[in-house]
Amino acid sequence: MIGAGDVWIVSATTVVARGVAFAAIVLATGAGSFRWAVLPRWPIDVKASRRYRAFAAAAGAWAAAAVVVAAPGRLYLQARSLVDVTDPVTPMMANVLRTTWGHGWLLQLASAVAAVAGWLLVRQHVLGAWLLAMTATLLLALSPALMGHAVAADRLLVVSLLADWLHVLGAGAWIGALSLMTIVVVSMNERSAGNQSAADLIAAFHPVALGAATLLVATGVVSLLLRVERVGDLFHSSYGAILGVKLALTGGVMALGWRHARHGPPMPDMPGAS
Repeated sequence: MIGAGDVWIVSATTVVARGVAFAAIVLATGAGSFRWAVLPRWPIDVKASRRYRAFAAAAGAWAAAAVVVAAPGRLYLQARSLVDVTDPVTPMMANVLRTTWGHGWLLQLASAVAAVAGWLLVRQHVLGAWLLAMTATLLLALSPALMGHAVAADRLLVVSLLADWLHVLGAGAWIGALSLMTIVVVSMNERSAGNQSAADLIAAFHPVALGAATLLVATGVVSLLLRVERVGDLFHSSYGAILGVKLALTGGVMALGWRHARHGPPMPDMPGAS
């Protein structure tokens, strides 16, 4: 096997590559959420709507392209971790492709390529391109389940895979769409009308965010129950502590969002606003 120093380097690089791929998948999913769930609720004119639809398509294409770029490195690193430093990696890469992880990798690469094509065709207003882009993105969101803990479940495998898939979709619909919204709001003109438009955008996002966050928490709980034999063990482990922090932060954000959506005062009209 490879030496301790090499193991650390391979492990660290693997974590980075996996993080990049996952973040890109979340962003690609967020592009779909922003386009289909947020934009239709945002009261803006047709010209602006077209501009932001094009922006969502560009973000989806770039995010999917990042997955494609990261894919070869992930396969190499997965194979490198299984062989001695002096052994060739290529034969092991072929072996990895025959595993469940390899099948997930193939799905991820193929769906990412299809998503890039779909999002780019959307920008060209090709008929049916949105269907291709969203189908490919949905499959892209499924791929992490085949490359992680979900597929290793000892029981209720289908439920485990479904929960992980919905978990990624929830993260994309919430965090991915929020990332795009942040870019949109920052790029807006700081006129009063622009501020009102930003307020309308945030209001349009509230129900999407709350629904996605609820899905995120619910599927996280399902995955937890499938992977932990005794819930009491969580109170005596670092995993349980980290999970508690994540749940507290998620719950806090959901509570603030719900409160703002229900009781937040509307932004008053500014002098000179049209």
